[in-house]
Amino acid sequence: MAGSELALGGIEERPVLIKSLILGVTAVSYVISAAIAVVLYSQGSSALNWLMLVLLLAAVGLAALTYIVDEGVISNSGLVTMAAFVMLWLMDQELTLAANPRTAPAEWAGAPWENLSYIQVLLSLAGSTMGKFVSTMGKFVSTMGKFVSTMGKFVSTMGKFV
Repeated sequence: MAGSELALGGIEERPVLIKSLILGVTAVSYVISAAIAVVLYSQGSSALNWLMLVLLLAAVGLAALTYIVDEGVISNSGLVTMAAFVMLWLMDQELTLAANPRTAPAEWAGAPWENLSYIQVLLSLAGSTMGKFVSTMGKFVSTMGKFVSTMGKFVSTMGKFV
């Protein structure tokens, strides 16, 4: 939404570019939404089809309201529609995964995180990554300190010649 406000602010400076950008984002959003709807319809159940019908009616209503009302940017309705269809697709993927659970590969059996929860694994990964980051930042700050020290010596040497 902040992007649409920024686009409205720059519409007086470059109207053709900004309007083309807004229409392009809207068109891409609706094309992605339509592609997801076709994929969901081809593999979906009747409950999923009813949810898609409700979502399509809401999307058409939102688009009509955006065109009728003078306020707002039409790309907002396209982005909201696309986000809703992506969420519906994710819901379908989650239901498929729950119905057909995946088994862990045999190579993972002896892994050090075998008995840890997802949170513990994420925390351990974050901790090791943070350690590497702090080490790298320490080296960077040390190098910058040496650079500043060298520049200070250079400036004091140059001051003697002036």
